[in-house]
Amino acid sequence: MKLGLPDAAFIRGKVPMTKQEIRILTLVKAQIGPRDIVCDIGAGTGSLSIEAARLAPEGHVYAIERKKEAVCLIEANRERFGLENLSVIEAEAPAGLEGLP
Repeated sequence: MKLGLPDAAFIRGKVPMTKQEIRILTLVKAQIGPRDIVCDIGAGTGSLSIEAARLAPEGHVYAIERKKEAVCLIEANRERFGLENLSVIEAEAPAGLEGLP
């Protein structure tokens, strides 16, 4: 699996996005394994969530985002990359974390 998808691969809109170089560093430091469960709080466009879901194909990623425009972008990016192990939660933290594993 190639780590660090190009920024242009993501549907972005006007929502801030974690840039490729920062995503790579964050994901390397996080050491996400194939079965891990990840929570991305304030997920924005979902670029970090998408990359995490690709690293954890047998795990699950929860993208928590309070802004409707960003939620729509995360969902569009999830579809673009065909990820079934990524759930988008429209909520504000910490309330959006309730009930998650």
